[in-house]
This record gives sequence, C-alpha cells and structure tokens, in this order.
Amino acid sequence: MKLTIIDPELNLHQLPAFIITAFSGIILAAILTAQVWPLAPQVISDYTTINYVAFEILKLPCAIIAVTLSLLIIIGTMHRSAQTVRQIKIATKQNDISNYYKHLDEFRTYVLANEKLIKAYENNSIKRIHDKIWANYLNNNYNIEIISEIQDKYENIFNVIIQEEHTLQDCEEWEDSLNRMIELFCFDHYKSPKAIDGPNHLSNYTRDISKLFIVVLSFELDVKSEIKLKQVNKIAAHIASKGDIKTWLRAK
Repeated sequence: MKLTIIDPELNLHQLPAFIITAFSGIILAAILTAQVWPLAPQVISDYTTINYVAFEILKLPCAIIAVTLSLLIIIGTMHRSAQTVRQIKIATKQNDISNYYKHLDEFRTYVLANEKLIKAYENNSIKRIHDKIWANYLNNNYNIEIISEIQDKYENIFNVIIQEEHTLQDCEEWEDSLNRMIELFCFDHYKSPKAIDGPNHLSNYTRDISKLFIVVLSFELDVKSEIKLKQVNKIAAHIASKGDIKTWLRAK
C-alpha cells in the first residue's frame, strides 16, 4: 500500500495532514486559552485592556493559531504542486498511449501495403511484432533497441563467410545467428536454415532475410535515424544486392 503525506487524489480538506494540523492547532490554542483566561482583567471595555488581553495574556494561543495557519498554507501549496505533477503525469501517459496507437497503426498500414511483409508475418499478430521490435514503447521510445544485436549477428556471420574453408561448426554458428535474427524480427514464416546444407544455402538464406530487413527498417529509416540503424541497413542492402560478400568484406 502506497503511503503519502500529500495525496493529490484527495481534496485539501480530506488530507490527514491538513486535518491533524488544523485540529491540533485549534485544540492546543483552546487549552492554553482556557488556562490563561482567568488571568485576564474583568473589565475589557477600554482599548488598552483589549490590547493587553490580545497581545499579552493570549499571546501564546494567538501564536499557535498563526503557526497553524502558516502550516495549513504550506500544506495547501504542497497539495496544489502534487496535483499539478499528477495532472502532468496523466497527460504524459495519455500522450504516450496516443503515440503508441498512432505508431502501431502506421506500422500496420505499412505492413499491409507490402506483399513481402504480409507473407513474412502471415502467422503473426502485427501488434505482437510491433511490440517486439519496439520493445521500449512503454517509455515512448521508438528506437529499435534490438538493432545492436542484429549488427552483432551480422558480424558473426561475416566472420564465418570470410574464411576460406567452412566447417560444419562454422555453418552451425552461421545458422544460430540467422535463427536469432529471424526470431528478433518475428519472421516465423521462414523455416529454420540448416547448417548441414552448406554455406551456399546459408548465403541465399542470409540474402532473403536481409531483403526483409531492408523493408522493415525502411519504416523507420530517415535522416534522423541512429547510426547503427543506418549501418545495419547498409549491410543488409549490400547482401541483398547479390554482390560478392566475401570480396566486399575484405575490402571493408
């Protein structure tokens, strides 16, 4: 249970801090007044006697009332600030939700307008795909966080491709990297590549997956895109172009 002195969901007069402060000040002032009042002069008709009663005999109760009022003003100010913060949080959350559905709708429209993506995602929910690719959407962050891992997987594949000879173990590492890339972008429609089929099969498979990467990344790719996104898109574009990957790698 969350406890807070200033609860912005309550009205000011409902706050425990406000109630306790007000009643404590009033009760304490009343008790002190009852104790000192018998000392007051019996006749208070003239101006001097009233001043004497107010500023001498009742000085302490009046001071307590003044302090109580000051504390209540401070509590009221804090309560208004807490309510302002709460309203900002609510507005921010509503804005985040609005941005999320706007981004999701744009991605859905983009997917449904592309035959390759319709085929790649035919057994998947577009919302599930969106939420996996943009996993940090709850924080209104629409950077593709998994792009770093995609880049790492490409590097692993390149380390295998550039070798003169490809052992079964090398091809298995290549296969694992491809499977992870397929999983990250939800290309479940594609059957898992087999290392035993050899590097040519894996090269063709890498080229097909790269073509899909280009399509998906194009949804977010613009002049403001982060550097890693541009780098991965460039890598995928070269692989998809059917150029000689090994020659390109050695020239890098």
